[in-house]
Amino acid sequence: MLHRGSADPQSRLAERRRRTVGGAGSGLSGANMEQVLPSVPSMFRHLLVPTDGSDLADGTIRRAVSFAREAGARITFVHAQESFMVRPEAGLYGEALSLDPSVADQFSRAEEDYTVSVLARARAVAEEAGVACATVAAANPVIHEAILQTAAAEGCDLIFMASHGRRGLAGLLLG
Repeated sequence: MLHRGSADPQSRLAERRRRTVGGAGSGLSGANMEQVLPSVPSMFRHLLVPTDGSDLADGTIRRAVSFAREAGARITFVHAQESFMVRPEAGLYGEALSLDPSVADQFSRAEEDYTVSVLARARAVAEEAGVACATVAAANPVIHEAILQTAAAEGCDLIFMASHGRRGLAGLLLG
């Protein structure tokens, strides 16, 4: 259950304890109630939020920041970009592409600029809400691997992400 109101999760937890445990006739109130019910930390302390800069991802960033604020967690935003290395399975499916080095450099610079802007927008949302955050630009020929590697490297305990935004039967089956 998400509580709307005080931004301090510890005070909400203490208030909930007073209402449920320290009610009339319980003999528990104030300091002795805190001895009986020690502070319980939030389950999630560090969220990983992948973003591709889409409207769907921007909505997920806002929800993740709200969740992190409620839970007292911090966020690492990651933009996982496909590198220009060939995917392991590319040769099997005929997807291998050989680029002129100058064209590959142009793509790389454009992707770096886009990554910086996407991560700056995500950081601005978190900072406006007072949520601690970091940003990571990851490159891997397989996007989901970049996300999982970042989660492990940063010590994240929850990946908070959007689906692909598919609708209908494709949305049901593929997310």
